[in-house]
Amino acid sequence: MKTKTKIIMGSVGVLTLGLLGFTNSLTSESKRETLHLDNKHSTSLAIEENNTKHHKKNEIVKTPDLTKKSTSLDVKPTLKGKLNTYFKKHAVDNVLNNINAVKNPKLPLDVDKVLEKKWDVDIGNMSYRSNYELVGNYLYVGSNGDHFRDWRHVDKKSGVYKINTKNGKISSKFCDANLGDMDVNGLLYHNGNLFFGNDNDEFISTDLNGKINWRIPVSGDVEHKPTLIKNKENNFIVFATETGEVRAVDPKTGNTVWQHRDRAFSGWKEGDNRYVFKLQAHFTDGELFFHEPGIGDFNRDGVVDVLYGGSNIKAINGINGKVLWKIPSEFNDVTNKVKYKVNMTKATPLVVGKGKNTKVLTYAKELPNIDSEENESKNKKGKILVFNYKGKLINRIPYSFEFNNGTWGKTSVYNYKINDVEAAFVSNNTIYIYNAENNTVSIIKQFNKFSKDNWGYLNEEYYGTVEISPFKIKTNVGACRLVKWEFGPNTSKDEWNRQSIVKLFKVDDNSEVLTLRLPSGEEGPLLVKDIDRDGKKELLVECNGKLICYDLTSLKI
Repeated sequence: MKTKTKIIMGSVGVLTLGLLGFTNSLTSESKRETLHLDNKHSTSLAIEENNTKHHKKNEIVKTPDLTKKSTSLDVKPTLKGKLNTYFKKHAVDNVLNNINAVKNPKLPLDVDKVLEKKWDVDIGNMSYRSNYELVGNYLYVGSNGDHFRDWRHVDKKSGVYKINTKNGKISSKFCDANLGDMDVNGLLYHNGNLFFGNDNDEFISTDLNGKINWRIPVSGDVEHKPTLIKNKENNFIVFATETGEVRAVDPKTGNTVWQHRDRAFSGWKEGDNRYVFKLQAHFTDGELFFHEPGIGDFNRDGVVDVLYGGSNIKAINGINGKVLWKIPSEFNDVTNKVKYKVNMTKATPLVVGKGKNTKVLTYAKELPNIDSEENESKNKKGKILVFNYKGKLINRIPYSFEFNNGTWGKTSVYNYKINDVEAAFVSNNTIYIYNAENNTVSIIKQFNKFSKDNWGYLNEEYYGTVEISPFKIKTNVGACRLVKWEFGPNTSKDEWNRQSIVKLFKVDDNSEVLTLRLPSGEEGPLLVKDIDRDGKKELLVECNGKLICYDLTSLKI
């Protein structure tokens, strides 16, 4: 990627959808959606699926055909009891024992005043597609350095860092040449080696000390963490470029096992003039295969397949690279007289669940009439579309914007995979969390504040990329979710000097219990883990180009 991408949530218009036909009990506080049915209350919303016919094993499933009349998939919800047994299996230890001392959970507390800092280290900027690989006593991270167009700068901070988890000192730094765009995002650790791409149109394998095993030219920037596919004794490493190529390589040699190119592919191919391509690439940005793919065994052959959203959503066979099935970016539903339009850039398809319970999720805008040419910017309706592992649409969950505020009438929804069973759909004042384990939706709402500036434009307190920790944190007020916004309230006269915000929400009712303000506004990932093996959980964040490690158990209110 040649420029630093900031996903900014747009302002949206006020709209009341009446979620799934139920009456909502609303307050000004952030809380779980409470549904009222037969005078009984529930703290979750469960979605029933239509029964579908089973296909034969390994059958190629074609694009879902919604042009034929069928029964409606907008199924009324049934009420569930417990929200999620996944929490019990994947919650971290009790690390926040005095959180009930927080008097105003909405008031941001400076993290440096309430948590003990263990260490920090200057590594340059990370992105929301970056990750941490913890191997022994060392942490491996990729850096975008100080600049996001390195081809015209000498950026000494780009590359891969090996960091001692005990003291934060840099043990080594590698793949950081002076010439070329050496920005690195996602890393994959496998069998004693690291695998990663960069913005110099390369894919690289090194050992844990940075010695290069092999280095191959590819068709464009690699912007996400590679994927490991286990095929008995023959494992593959799969990655994709932002110009539209998916490739599987042998982890030992880097030799190509299979390739797939999107119909909108615009990158370098073997035999092309590499110099001309590199020159052109510096002035263009691709975004076809920008995010980490979804993973699932879609054809039930025992080998993981990958799911990408490019010009359309496609499930790709992990063994041979052939397309198993596709979901178009636009398709019609004649029965309900609507057209669904998926924004592949903002709403990357997600995969949650395991086995036959695997679900493919994406957000789509709903146009009211198939033949209508209504301006899309005026459309305020949207659906979370749920497909099964065969690519068949099995559910449509209405996404309500009634808690959002705005002046332009546009709606923006971004989705994020939380863990193996949960996915989040985020707008500027509403977060829908879908759980594939028990087929429920939990809603966090009304956490934001809005104000108009001197020009009449609407400003949001919380915006930018959003990250939800995959693990729940046990506290003395119950299990909590940790949610981070890239930018929070402005604390100075400088509009561009906005800091990241981390909030904790109780799992059982989605009420806010704590708000922390980080030193700066950055999109790098966070991590809650005992990285130095001292028996205490640490909070790892990237701010101002520094990787900072806090003792999460040291919270003092």
